[in-house]
Amino acid sequence: MKKTGKRQNGIDLLRILAAVLICFHHHALWTGRAYSPIDYGDGPFYFGLFVELFFMISGYFMCRKEKDIDERKESFFSLYFKRMARMAPSVLACAVFFTIFARKGQGGIGSIILTTLLIQEPAKMLGYPELYLNDHLWFLGVLLFCTLLYYTIVYFCPRRCRRAVFLSLILIGCLLAGQMPFREGFPCSDWGRGLNSFFTGVLVQKMKRSEKTNLYAGASLAGGFAAMLLCLGFAPLISQYMTVFVIFPSLIVLASSLPVRIPLITVLSECTYGVYLWHYPIFDTIRPLLEKAGTNLQAKRVMILMTMVMFVIGYASYRLIEKPCERYLLSHRKQIRAFFIRQEV
Repeated sequence: MKKTGKRQNGIDLLRILAAVLICFHHHALWTGRAYSPIDYGDGPFYFGLFVELFFMISGYFMCRKEKDIDERKESFFSLYFKRMARMAPSVLACAVFFTIFARKGQGGIGSIILTTLLIQEPAKMLGYPELYLNDHLWFLGVLLFCTLLYYTIVYFCPRRCRRAVFLSLILIGCLLAGQMPFREGFPCSDWGRGLNSFFTGVLVQKMKRSEKTNLYAGASLAGGFAAMLLCLGFAPLISQYMTVFVIFPSLIVLASSLPVRIPLITVLSECTYGVYLWHYPIFDTIRPLLEKAGTNLQAKRVMILMTMVMFVIGYASYRLIEKPCERYLLSHRKQIRAFFIRQEV
């Protein structure tokens, strides 16, 4: 685990908030509990949209690697391997657990492999829904795609053109997330949510670097929002997105400036990946047991208790699966790469 003494926890607080509210959102969906969205004047705001905040934070930090990519200090293989070493081991454990206990073997080894490789979304898109293990895991595959897409853009695209490319991806993402006519049979809504949020986070990071960049990116974003408004007549956008693109970037900028350094916040933040990963299969597995025991699953205290349990499980996943496997894989990176090169030869 990272040393907590040198880490500012503003962004960590946002991660924790997002993880808690996403658990609340999914609990309400699972139990059929009457769920009242927040009406802020421009339409309802659902807590499920905090997935977008995760994407923005990822893009915000990914943008810090731009210089390393420009100077060729970060290779495509290195970036991909680091991401997979961080995410894949716990995804594999979660996929096995979910297949055995929640889906009773449905999908089998094929769904486990595709899920672990974070490519279950393409499987669904190509017409193999039986290999689509779990709806909530779309986040991880799309996040990996956005990360590798960012690397490709920075590697090949001249610096002066990148903001325009990032803004174009945001607009494309907004259109895809707007439930376009070809939505049926194609997970464009999920991909759109990832694209527009991730690359918004990238531009937020760029806005903080200098006054010149700040003005340039700010003008680009303003133009982008105006373009999105024009698109409303052609591809209806989710109304709350207009607020999300104002509130979440503002929260990130504010949180990154908070001089908060509390070890407990760091620990809870490290759990958020495990919380997001495990809350779905755990609840699906124990829900029949709780219903059989006569537990009122719609009660708020049950929702809060379940969320607290998920953080305990997330911490266990971080300490027992994520970090040990990540350390092992990164320490053997050269041997693993040499193995795949030999296989290709």
